[in-house]
Amino acid sequence: MLSSWLLFPAALIAVSAGCALALERLAGVRLPGPALVPAGAAVVVVVAQIATASAATAELAAPLAVGVAGVGLLVGWRRLLGIEPWAVLAGAIPFAAFAAPVVLSGAPTWAGYTVLDDTATWFALVDRVMEHGRDIAVLEASTYEATLDFNLADGYPVGSLLPLGLGAALAGEDVAWVFQPYLATLAAALGLGLYSLAGGLVASRPLRAGVAAIAAQAALLYGYALWGGVKEVAAAVLLVGLGALLATMVADRRARAALPAAVAVAAVISTLSPGGAIVWALPVALIAAVAAAAGRGGALRVRQWVALGAIAGALVLPWIGEVGFLPPTSAPLTSEVAQGNLAEPLDPLQGAGVWPAGDFRTDPRAPALTAGLAVVVLLAAALALALAWRRRALGILAYGAGAVAATAATVIVASPWVGAKALAIGSPAALGLGLAALAALVELRGAGGSPRPGRLAVAALAGAAIAATVVWSNALAYREVRLAPAERYAELERVAEVVAGTGPTLLPEYDPYGARHFLRDSAPESVSDLRRRRIPLRGGGVVRKGRSADLDELAIGPLLGYRNIVLRRSPLASRPPALYRLSWRGRHYEVWTRTGDAGRLLSHQPLGRARLPAATPRCTDVIRAARRAGPRGRIAGVRHPDLRTAGRGDDGFQIPDPGRYVLWLAGSVPDRVAILVDGEAVGETSHELNHRGHLIRIGVAELEPGARVDVVREEPPLAPGAGAPKEPLGPLVVAPAGRDPERTIVASSGARRLCGLRLDWVEALGRR
Repeated sequence: MLSSWLLFPAALIAVSAGCALALERLAGVRLPGPALVPAGAAVVVVVAQIATASAATAELAAPLAVGVAGVGLLVGWRRLLGIEPWAVLAGAIPFAAFAAPVVLSGAPTWAGYTVLDDTATWFALVDRVMEHGRDIAVLEASTYEATLDFNLADGYPVGSLLPLGLGAALAGEDVAWVFQPYLATLAAALGLGLYSLAGGLVASRPLRAGVAAIAAQAALLYGYALWGGVKEVAAAVLLVGLGALLATMVADRRARAALPAAVAVAAVISTLSPGGAIVWALPVALIAAVAAAAGRGGALRVRQWVALGAIAGALVLPWIGEVGFLPPTSAPLTSEVAQGNLAEPLDPLQGAGVWPAGDFRTDPRAPALTAGLAVVVLLAAALALALAWRRRALGILAYGAGAVAATAATVIVASPWVGAKALAIGSPAALGLGLAALAALVELRGAGGSPRPGRLAVAALAGAAIAATVVWSNALAYREVRLAPAERYAELERVAEVVAGTGPTLLPEYDPYGARHFLRDSAPESVSDLRRRRIPLRGGGVVRKGRSADLDELAIGPLLGYRNIVLRRSPLASRPPALYRLSWRGRHYEVWTRTGDAGRLLSHQPLGRARLPAATPRCTDVIRAARRAGPRGRIAGVRHPDLRTAGRGDDGFQIPDPGRYVLWLAGSVPDRVAILVDGEAVGETSHELNHRGHLIRIGVAELEPGARVDVVREEPPLAPGAGAPKEPLGPLVVAPAGRDPERTIVASSGARRLCGLRLDWVEALGRR
């Protein structure tokens, strides 16, 4: 937690600020102090993108960025002493808001788990690009390789992920543990940039800080951040920085002053693709050019814009051939029915930044209030643009008008899925403009310099209502956040060290984070994710995406093609075939490795059924397996300990014998669940989310015959995720502690010894 939430943000902000100071010195201009971090983020993106354009130089990305930052801090560190405290507050408040769901959970996890698996892809891209660029030629076929092939080979833009990879390297942490801190750091940069731009309309520093801090938390952007929407948050930051840097360029008379804005344009291209940059950066630049032309004339201005285009082109030239004009996607970009995992197209009013709902895909809690405040925001935003034009506040004018125009055009032309992303990117602009206009009205004085109480009261009340509704919106999203189980993935990190370099490895569950990231060095394949090998079911077909499979459900031939099987621990899970031995075990996972020391597998007959992994085979089937093995062969079986289960609504268990039992619970726990034995708590768990079909190990307890076992669900009022929709829990499974399934191997002549036993499966084994 300390390295993720203190060292990582501090390192990334320091590198960004240092890069901005170097850029400032190189361009010979003075950048706005609060805009240093978003401007520096653009430098980090461009430097890292150039370095990772080649596999030979990819690992130099972090040292190069740190080197540039070091030079900037060395020559300009005094500039940082002049940063306004109110600007710092404008960045700190959004950082705290974006950090709260994870920090207050007490674990260094990430959000959006079981909602959208794109974050697993971001992890995979960072892993590869920071070490090997876009080169995937030497990778063994796997889910990890297939993920990279779909994205990198087709030109997916990775600019938004490069600062994440750099910061992870500086903090010495796996990218998974710093992903959410990265989004919070981007939110801080967004607040700083908005504070800088709002200065064109709002003179009061406290008011300006309030405008920026709230606008950076626009509800839809916040909701996307809790889904892992890194590109949306990064794009919002870069566009704010572009507005500030264009204003700096226009205020200077030299072509050299175009360098910072050109870097920002190149960073937008790296983040959103060339097509995305045309949609987003071009309107901002065009509006800045129009405003500049209306303010003053002359050929020098034309020379600046030519320099802007030439420098941006030179910066993207080393890598532009590797990036597609538009990012690859599994759905048409302009289809009216391409909604991704949206239930329906989003309401365009969500672009105003207020939407009090735990899930932005659902209707708001107070529809009339929400619609009214959204209209107020949009009307006030129009007023802000008029004021910005009148006052020649070019930065906020270019950013605000350009972002709003790009959002509107995308929503009209693109698919609902792409339109939703556009609303998220543009929402801080609309909300920031609206709040800035209301703050300007609060500051407005009459002819004699005296305040106008009526106008002041209306503007203040409207601004307070909007700010309160934004906070309410994000509090509801905080209550419904879906956090990844940090302890389980920390253990999977250790599993990755065990199986590294020994693949291929099978995950018989749907776990994109395991297959696309943590186990990447062992050629992993998740049974229902992207894959290169076909993993059919015994009865035909394949496991549907998002589902898991018991090993006995899979065809035995393809299963044996995997060197390792990483298995979630469960008393209901079938044990791997006899050719595999247990090589590692933790609280959550087991690693089974194929050794072949048991012999050749001639037949495999699964027994049992759902929720009951064992059954008694017919003796004729055992004898038939013995004949298949031959006189010198052997028969193998796995005995399971006796289990007790209670389904939903059952009264409890009948415990046959006193002793220590392990308590397991099926389902997902977004809040907190406790297990009570005769009214006394014996174990609890929280933030333990699962895809369908998995059990959670709650704890171990001493049980007596007649003991009553109850499941109690708790909703801590201030805990993140406690308000998420609840899925039914159960069954509850009680298994004797210390009694694992036992493998029994006998000679073919002694096959009858397996008759009458409850077994997981029966196998015929040939000679070794």
